[in-house]
Amino acid sequence: MQTYSSRQSNLAEDASQLMMRIAHIILFVGVPVSAAFSRRGVFILMPLGLALILLAAAMNMPQGGLLRIKETFLHPAVLFLWALIAWMGFSLVWTPYFGPASERFIKTGGTLLLAACAAGALPARIKTSYLYLLLTGLGLGALAALISYASGESASLIGFDSDVSLLERSALGLNLLLWPALAAAFVRERQKLAVIFVFITALTLILVNNKAGMIALALAILSAGLSLKNSRYIAGFWGVLFALTLGLAPLLMLTFTPSGTSESYEASGLLAGLSAMAELFRIEGWRLLTGHGFDSYLRSVNNGVLPSSSLRSGVFELWYELGFWGVVAVIGLLLILLKRSLNQSREIAPFHIGAIVYVGALAILGQVSFQLWWITLIALLGFAFSLVARGRYRNERPAMRITGQRPRITELQI
Repeated sequence: MQTYSSRQSNLAEDASQLMMRIAHIILFVGVPVSAAFSRRGVFILMPLGLALILLAAAMNMPQGGLLRIKETFLHPAVLFLWALIAWMGFSLVWTPYFGPASERFIKTGGTLLLAACAAGALPARIKTSYLYLLLTGLGLGALAALISYASGESASLIGFDSDVSLLERSALGLNLLLWPALAAAFVRERQKLAVIFVFITALTLILVNNKAGMIALALAILSAGLSLKNSRYIAGFWGVLFALTLGLAPLLMLTFTPSGTSESYEASGLLAGLSAMAELFRIEGWRLLTGHGFDSYLRSVNNGVLPSSSLRSGVFELWYELGFWGVVAVIGLLLILLKRSLNQSREIAPFHIGAIVYVGALAILGQVSFQLWWITLIALLGFAFSLVARGRYRNERPAMRITGQRPRITELQI
């Protein structure tokens, strides 16, 4: 006979599972679809979905749940992330835009903290249907972007913290969430479906004519394809390239002397930007150690403190805002993430590397960097990869291995 306490336990478990399913639908279907029509949808749906996951976990905490949350917070990559966030917060002391920078810092840190808690609160094993939600949401998000593009209503809307249109934001976000979806497809052995989704999401970038996004996606796809055979060399190559690009940027700028007249570099946006940054690095000197404070680069450009020709690259934005110590934290974070990619399963590791290459290439090319909508989607990316890793486990009993010698007939007793 079922007791009252067991009935209560079953009700709590059923409610927790229902809430968990609703949360994943909000995150992996609601966020991609809403991104095509609203620039604020991601800021509403993302915290709501993560909060529901934490509430569901609290109602029916799985065995070892608190330990997994602790392990998530002490993960080497997360420790570098906490160090970067701490330096961002400390830099608010000298930022010239304390009010708006503080607000953005609280939102950024809160989003990353909530995503880390939700990732740690996931059960040890995830149902297969959750993995298919990644693919379903990606397909519906691409369909929503195509409908929005065909209607022409949102093509010219500009985000409040970005220079890209709403449709470009949607396309860049879809191609970011492509990578955990591809990992989910390979975990479920749906390789043909994965190829279809690559073409669908790439089409969104082509339609909005986002050249930086197309270059980043091509590099990421090439890296993921090569990683299917040898992920160690590809991860090492990108680790060295990212570290050198970030670390040596000031030295390269100090030695940069563009040739030609001022009119020639006015005609070329790249040369004008490089010239402006070279002059800035020569003047700044020791200020490069600390930077000017979080959320100061784009605001300085928009307010005329920096020349309008300044490069919109994440490399220079990072050096200007957070200085040497911020660059060290970001390099450490990237290297740890690439190294940890090698510890993933062979179905997940190539797409983990592809995602890092996509994010890093976009930042270097100046498409995105510390914009809040992009940081929010990166938090969702990390949560999605945690979900895929929990969804991969053996469904078949491993083969039994027999050791030792078989007995001879003479040794058998009848």
